Amino acid sequence: MKRGKKWECKTLLMVIITLVVFIQPSRVLSADIAMGFSEALAESDAQQYDLLQEADAELAIRDAERLQLEAQALEAIRLQYEQELQRQAAEQLYIEQFYENLVQSTPLQGNILIPAGLGDVYTVTCYGVPGWYISGEWRGVSPGTMQDVVHNAWIAAGAFYNDGLAVLDGRYLIACTPTFGNVGDAVTFYLQDGTPVPCVIADAKAQSVVAWDTEPANEWGHSGGRNIVEFEVDPNYYLAYGNPGQRGWHMEFSQPVTSALWEGQFVF
Repeated sequence: MKRGKKWECKTLLMVIITLVVFIQPSRVLSADIAMGFSEALAESDAQQYDLLQEADAELAIRDAERLQLEAQALEAIRLQYEQELQRQAAEQLYIEQFYENLVQSTPLQGNILIPAGLGDVYTVTCYGVPGWYISGEWRGVSPGTMQDVVHNAWIAAGAFYNDGLAVLDGRYLIACTPTFGNVGDAVTFYLQDGTPVPCVIADAKAQSVVAWDTEPANEWGHSGGRNIVEFEVDPNYYLAYGNPGQRGWHMEFSQPVTSALWEGQFVF
């Protein structure tokens, strides 16, 4: 019995020693593994943090670039808007000034409105059956031109004058710029008091320098637009009175024309 107990004690001691020998290194190994794993995790977290920082920095740059482009686009739109406002303001000012310059009491019966300060001077060209009387001699009208067509129509109708002003079918023969129509067209001018002046365009005012006109007309007429209507007249009346609206001769023309109405081709 004593021998058996002694054996059991010896066996137990061997087991304890074995556990001490084998279990202790295992604990050390586990600690090393855990430490290595922690270090790896820490390194991975640091790399991820660096990547996130780089991504955030790149996004910040892109956001800054996008905001800059948006700001430039908005600035361009603002400039366009301001330019459009300036254009509209200038256009409105022009319209207001144009209508302010018109004599408000004028019946605006014509669709061609003449600015104030223009159309208050009337001149003449001496006109007769031989043609135009220029520089002391008669000159024929160039054959085949519309001036010739109108001249022939006037002769065929009787070559009439109304108190020295050549007329065709009740309309005065005049010269004016193409603003009011072409040679052969009918146009009615309206005076300041609304009096209509029915006309047929017999000649066109020169708008470039030519031998017989070294001071050509602008879009409205000669003398900067003051002379819009130029009558075809009997030379004897011109020698006696000068221009219409003077010396008691057709004194209705002592006031300006303020509008005109183009009425289409009259002589074909």
